[in-house]
Amino acid sequence: VIGDTIGDPFKDTSGPSLNILIKLMSVVSLVLAPWFVRVHEIDVGGQASNLAGWIVRLFA
Repeated sequence: VIGDTIGDPFKDTSGPSLNILIKLMSVVSLVLAPWFVRVHEIDVGGQASNLAGWIVRLFA
């Protein structure tokens, strides 16, 4: 196929390292999300965003 790999970084030499970095950042963000919501609740007087609180409770 002509032009299949143009602009696709996952098929270049940097692809494996980018894949690991994306997975690591996803896991870290999911693990730290409850902590960020708790910090946010303390700063605004116990009223976090309804959407953020719902998302964290869904995954916690």
